Amino acid sequence: MENREKKLKQDKQLFQNSLPDLISEFNLNYNKPGIKFYEGVSGVEKILNDTLETKGVILTYVDIEAIEKFISKINKRYVINRKKKKIKKRGILIDTPFARNFLKNYHSEITESRFIPDKFFPFGSILQIYNNKISYVSLSKNNIIGLIIEDKNINLMHRSLFEFTWLHATPQ
Repeated sequence: MENREKKLKQDKQLFQNSLPDLISEFNLNYNKPGIKFYEGVSGVEKILNDTLETKGVILTYVDIEAIEKFISKINKRYVINRKKKKIKKRGILIDTPFARNFLKNYHSEITESRFIPDKFFPFGSILQIYNNKISYVSLSKNNIIGLIIEDKNINLMHRSLFEFTWLHATPQ
């Protein structure tokens, strides 16, 4: 009985972990945007790893201080994998002394960065634009969450906004 109960709990957890992906796939088949929601550090890692399947350059808005504070180890592994796959990224960062210092030794062969004034974007999060997807990650001490939206039109809108901001951002 105890073994069956334990197996049932494991099966239930597996089902609950798979349900968001199943719902998203179902919605995509009916031309609705696919949305996947993730919680915690492991969820953020899934989101970052999803970008490693991109077919082009990843565009991102990023608060590097929040990354270093909450998911530094994950980010280090992610950059190693991105480097192995030769996936380039263009990033817009909050212009702080911390960010400028961090980028001095960052992987410039796969990452190009620009800065925006911190008074406009004190955000504590990450937004990534890739393939036909947008991923959002929110990092704070009380809450680490993220989501991926797969929709061509939403992606194109964010891509356009990114390119406009990129043109007006300060080069590294």
